[in-house]
Amino acid sequence: MFLKAFRVKSNTAIRGSDRRKLRSDVSNNFPSLSQDEISELIPNKEEISVMRLMTHSGQNITVFCLSGEPIFFEVEKRVIPTVYTLWKFPDLLLSFTTWPPVLEKLKGGADLMLPGVVVPTEGVSALGCFEKGAICCVCLNGNRAPVAVGVTLVSSRDLLEDGMRGKGVMIYHVYQDLLWAHGSKRPLPQLTVLVDEVKTDDVKNSLQELSFDDAERTEHNKSRGKTFRQIHSLEFKCGFIGDDVENNEANASNVAGDENEQTLSEEASYLDVEEEATDTPNSLLDNMDDLLEYCFFCALLRMKKVELPLLTSTFFRTYLLPSW
Repeated sequence: MFLKAFRVKSNTAIRGSDRRKLRSDVSNNFPSLSQDEISELIPNKEEISVMRLMTHSGQNITVFCLSGEPIFFEVEKRVIPTVYTLWKFPDLLLSFTTWPPVLEKLKGGADLMLPGVVVPTEGVSALGCFEKGAICCVCLNGNRAPVAVGVTLVSSRDLLEDGMRGKGVMIYHVYQDLLWAHGSKRPLPQLTVLVDEVKTDDVKNSLQELSFDDAERTEHNKSRGKTFRQIHSLEFKCGFIGDDVENNEANASNVAGDENEQTLSEEASYLDVEEEATDTPNSLLDNMDDLLEYCFFCALLRMKKVELPLLTSTFFRTYLLPSW
C-alpha cells in the first residue's frame, strides 16, 4: 500500500473532537490497552497531525502522526497501528512469525504465504482463534518487533482445514516502506521472545524423565504398556476414528461376535511389548517406537469432526506433536 510514492492531499493539526474520536476508536479496537497507554499514544499536549493522502493505486488513506511520526492509519474506517506503534506495544495485535529472508519478499510487495509461517511447537491451534479480515502483524523468528501490518485472508479454522496452504496475510504496511520513511526512520529494534514458563517446566520434566534409573524406567514402561492396551481397546471398539458415525456403527456390529477374542489377542501382543521393554530398559529404539505408537493413538482420539483425507504434515503438526 505504501511501497510506491503517494500524494499528500492535506496535512493539518488535529482538532480536539478528532483527538477524542481517535482515542475512542483506539480504545474500542484494542481493548487490551489501558487508559494510561492510550494517553501515552495520543497525549493531550503534544502535537498530533492528520495527513490525508492518496496511494499510487488511488486509495484514500488517513494517517495520524505524533510529532511527525506516523502512529496510526485508517483503512475502510478501521484504525491500524504502524510499526512505530507496535514497537512500543508488540503484543497489541494477533501475530504471525516468519523467517528473516521472507522480509525481503514482503518489502517487495508480496503478501505473507502460510507455508512461510513458523508454526509453534504446540501446533497450529497455538496461533489462536481469529476470523478472516482480522488486523494482525508479522514478526521475524527470534524477534518480537513487528515488521509488517495487515489483515488475515483466512480464519483460524481455514488454517486447519487447508493445511497451511495459500495466502495468509494481506500486507498493508511494512518496515522500510514510504510510510515508515515519513517518520523518524528508526531501525528495527531487537525485542527478545518471551519464554513461556509452562514450556520451561515441560523441559525440566523431560530432563527429569531422561534421568530415570533402570528400575524407574522399568516401572515407567509397565505403566505405558497398560496405557497402550487401554487406548488400543478403545480404538478397536470405536472403529476408525476418522470415519463418520454410521461407518463406525457398522464396523462395531460386524466385529461384535469376535470382539472378546480380538481384544484378548491384541492385549497379549501389548503384554509382549511390555515384557520386551522391561527386559531391555536401555533400548532407546524400542522405547521411542512405543512412545510414537502411544502418541499416534492419542492423536487419533484428539481428532474430532476432521474432514478426511488429511495431509500427513498437518496430522503430524496439529495432532501428533501436541501428544508427544
